[in-house]
Amino acid sequence: MSILSSLFGINTATDDAITVLNANQFRTAVQHKNVQLVDVRTARE
Repeated sequence: MSILSSLFGINTATDDAITVLNANQFRTAVQHKNVQLVDVRTARE
């Protein structure tokens, strides 16, 4: 499996460790206390 297919492949959204959310799901999820937000911006951003 290539790096690109692992990043953008079909299984990306179904990984047990990663959950992809739309805007409404994100808004609801961050209201709970058991959530971890990860900032993936670079220092220049």
